[in-house]
Parts: sequence; C-alpha cells; structure tokens
Amino acid sequence: LIQPSVMESFSLVIMESWLAGTPVMVHAGCAVTKEHVERSKGGLHFGDYPRFAEGLRILLERPQLREQMAQAGREYVLQNFSWPVVTQRFVELINRLAAEPVPEPKEPPQDFAPPANLEPPKAKEIRRAQDRPQAAAPSKAEPAAAKPGQPAVHQMLPDFSYGDAIGNDALAIQKSLRSWGFASEIFSEHVHPKLCHLARPWQEYASRARARDVLIFHFSTGHGLAEVLPTLPGRKVLRYHNITPDHFLEELSPDAARRARMGRRQLPALAQAVELGLGVSDYNCSELDQAGCPATAMVPILLDLVQLETDPDPVVLSRFKERGPNVLHVGRIAPNKCIGDLIKTQYWLSKLVPGARLLLVGGGMDMSY
Repeated sequence: LIQPSVMESFSLVIMESWLAGTPVMVHAGCAVTKEHVERSKGGLHFGDYPRFAEGLRILLERPQLREQMAQAGREYVLQNFSWPVVTQRFVELINRLAAEPVPEPKEPPQDFAPPANLEPPKAKEIRRAQDRPQAAAPSKAEPAAAKPGQPAVHQMLPDFSYGDAIGNDALAIQKSLRSWGFASEIFSEHVHPKLCHLARPWQEYASRARARDVLIFHFSTGHGLAEVLPTLPGRKVLRYHNITPDHFLEELSPDAARRARMGRRQLPALAQAVELGLGVSDYNCSELDQAGCPATAMVPILLDLVQLETDPDPVVLSRFKERGPNVLHVGRIAPNKCIGDLIKTQYWLSKLVPGARLLLVGGGMDMSY
C-alpha cells in the first residue's frame, strides 16, 4: 500500500493495511508515517521518485520480505493501537481527571461575539444546569446502565461525518465508555443524515451536563463551537486531530481554507481553555504543547478491529482481483494527500510492471459533512 501524503497526523489506512497482511510505502517527508514505518519495520519510506522505484522493485521481487514486513506491521498495530491498549489509556486519563478538583466555569470574554447561528448558553443557565440532576439520555445504541455517582463522559464535534476518521473515532470512544458503564452522548451542530440517530444538537449539552462531567471536544478545523466551548459546563478535554495547512486548500475549496485559518487562530485559546489535550500522535501533542495546553497525552485513534473481520465483498473481488497488481490509496482526494505525486509514481510502476493499475478510493473536497 502506498501512502505518499506528507500531512498525516495518524493514518488509519496504514494500520488497516498491516492488519490485512500488506506492507506499506510512505513518504519520508511525513514525520508521523515515517515514524510508524521505522518503529514497526513494516515497510519502506521514500523521499524522491528514484527511491520509490527502487523500494517498489525490492518489494515486488522479494515476497518473503513483504511477508516479514506485513507481519511486523501487524504486531506493531496490535501492541500499540489495539482496542484494549488504547481504551486503557482513556480509563487512566478519566481517573486522573476525577482525582483533580473541578475548575470554576469560565465566563465568556467581554469581546466574545458568537458566529452566526451559534448562541452560547448564558452563565446563569450553565450554573443552574450544573446543579440539577442529570436527565436520562435515551439512545438507539443501547448503552449499558451508567454506574451511580459516576461522571458522564460526553463528546462534541462541529461536524459529525459519516465514514471519516474523526466520526469513527467518536463512535469508538463512545462504544468503550458505555461498555464501562459511563453515560456518554455525542453532540454536534452538523450531523450526516445517516448518523442523526446517534447524535444530539450541541445546544442540548448545557442542560444535561454537570460540573464534574467530562466533555471531549474533537477539533480539526475552525468553527464557532471552539469559541463557545470555554463557556460550557463540565471538565473539558481537547481531542486534537490536527489542522490541514490552508495553502493546500485555497484553490480547491476557499471555504475549507478559511476554516483552516480560523482553526489555527482558535487553537491557542482553545488549548488553554481545557484541562487536558489528547493528540492522536506525538506530533499532534507537540502542537498542543506549543499552543499552551496545560497537559497533554498521546492517545491514538481507536481501531474497531471487529469491523475488519467481515468477509470480502464478492463484487469488489470479481472487479479487481483478476487484473493486477493493484496499487490502492484510500483517503480524501485533496492536495495535502499528495495525489499528484501518487499519479506520477504510477508512471514508474507502469515501467516496472506493465498492466499495473492505481486505485484511488475517497471523496473530494466538495464533501461538506
């Protein structure tokens, strides 16, 4: 599997490739994916086209090496990013927060002006909400009964998208929290139609949260909710997925570029308004440290490995299995994913292996949520 992007903060597709028994090649210019490959010994990294061609030649000619790398990658994923390993980190962090005193709720700054369509709850309403008992939260997901006296651990994200890494991360975190007996809901402003039964409007959060409850806020691009967050009740944790540099997006989606610039402006205030920042990689944690986050911890994206145990789709197999080899890239079709470089590498591959084809799987920049 080829991952030429230089702007990854974790890269789920690399983990899935190793779990599927396939070694990877990554761009040496991406600190995160290069570290994954070097630590796991599950693949190769390249910095230019000749090195890509040479690495590909080595992998194509040495099947035993491919198998060894794939196995090493699989062991790396299971030892570092499996469900039990990552969920244990969440348990430790929740216990750590529970042992610390509850901070006072923050008043909105005097110059605070919420974006259009976003009205922050008033401070008096927040204090009343903190004092009232937590309302029962019906859910279609059939959560386990919450343990008496235990804080709820909710999540909030501006855009709850279907099938993307952040939305899947939120669902996986909720699945774990509920399995441990925590009350846990997902709150959002924009919700994909397929996920409407799994989320609540963000405005409902203040009425059901208590001062000792925990709110995990997922952040990857600028949004008005980032400015409202400090005024909401509960202990606040920032789940940082990094922000795509705006210059990658400007020509393709000016609105996405604008939100990226907004996110960079909001990050320092947001990082300093929470008790804890969770980065999905050490690289993300370093950005949180630079932004002034009081404490950080590296907690990778939760991989729900059960989803990877389904049988192959016979239609997909019949369509792509006969010809080959196939080079697969899974990810958004966006400039920061270096799709142009990947297409150029296809030229080298076609010289080495006539008939090889490149498969690009992913949505474009026109996907709103």
